[in-house]
Amino acid sequence: AGLDPAHAAAAVAAGLAGGDAGAALGLLGRGPGLTPAGDDVVAGALAALALLGAPDPAAVGAVLRAAARATTLLSAALLRCAARGQVLPQAAELLRALCGGGPVGAALDGLLAVGATSGTALALGICAGARVTAVA
Repeated sequence: AGLDPAHAAAAVAAGLAGGDAGAALGLLGRGPGLTPAGDDVVAGALAALALLGAPDPAAVGAVLRAAARATTLLSAALLRCAARGQVLPQAAELLRALCGGGPVGAALDGLLAVGATSGTALALGICAGARVTAVA
């Protein structure tokens, strides 16, 4: 079955905020791309939660431990960075815009232009993570 990042992003973000890593673990290593799209969704959610809210440390730890064996070395490194709030400049721009620091449309367009699938998947994770923190 194909990966539907849009369908999974909300569950990933809610789980990482609420202590259930299951949805995120299910995406690790899945989907197309140099960094699999599933990893990018998880990375986006991790980054948004790290910067805007309070991710559950146990859930984040479970994801980072699993990433070491479930995905590529590059993706595992990017997930570790995301958990610390370290993201691509285009992702940082979207996060700033979502917090009122600029036009969201332009920032989203910039991130969507990254890679074949990464920008879109990161944007889905970031928006889902931002939404979780906005309603918390």
